[in-house]
Amino acid sequence: MSDVLVKDGCIRPISPMNGRRYTLVELQGLVDGYIEKVDLGEKWLVFDEDGKVKGKLVNSIGTGWLRTVDAGGYLCGTVLLIGKERWG
Repeated sequence: MSDVLVKDGCIRPISPMNGRRYTLVELQGLVDGYIEKVDLGEKWLVFDEDGKVKGKLVNSIGTGWLRTVDAGGYLCGTVLLIGKERWG
């Protein structure tokens, strides 16, 4: 599976602007905030660390992915699922 962005219940493919790796600024722009990441094995789950505090809507698709490693957690706002080889 390629990298994906999940926003407002819609999933769309994404790729780094330079074609190889995402920059920190690029990731922050995609999630509209400071990033937090969760290790899902071969992928990173990336999201706004303050999404809940900012009152962003619950992201049910991202929450489903998160619950593979954190049964009680949930995510708000835009969520990215990116390959580890594309990090920094």
